Amino acid sequence: FFQAAYYTPEAGETIQYKWTFPDGTIVNDSVALYTFPEEGYYEIFLVLSNDSGCADSIRRIIPVSRELLAPNVFSPNGDGLNDYFEVITPGDYLYNFRIFTRTGTQVYFTQSSRIVWDGRTIGGREVPVGVYYYLIESSDTPVETELSGFIHLYR
Repeated sequence: FFQAAYYTPEAGETIQYKWTFPDGTIVNDSVALYTFPEEGYYEIFLVLSNDSGCADSIRRIIPVSRELLAPNVFSPNGDGLNDYFEVITPGDYLYNFRIFTRTGTQVYFTQSSRIVWDGRTIGGREVPVGVYYYLIESSDTPVETELSGFIHLYR
């Protein structure tokens, strides 16, 4: 499940979407559903264009795994190494992903097929260095899924 987010067309403006998946599948909608054939890393390409001929594109490598694999340390300091807490997923199920402080305050939540956290709150503020608890749940998977653990965040 992929969604073109963060762009709101102006009144009367029409946006065209073109998702291209590794096997050549093309989806022309703002939301694209795609089932990956097996575990691995897949390149996905999205082109957005408007009636005036302006266009932009983005290319992403998506990791796909049938088993949820979560790291326990990351360092969102912008150096390009371990900047994200990312749990590799199959890519075709929705997960509720929550991050809590050690005292139990929820600082982050998302529902997505992709589980990624950049060390910021829902409001976009950087959280302090420390230990956080994560909870991943899904009833969308063939067998109800729950994974939890601790993350050590360093900057």
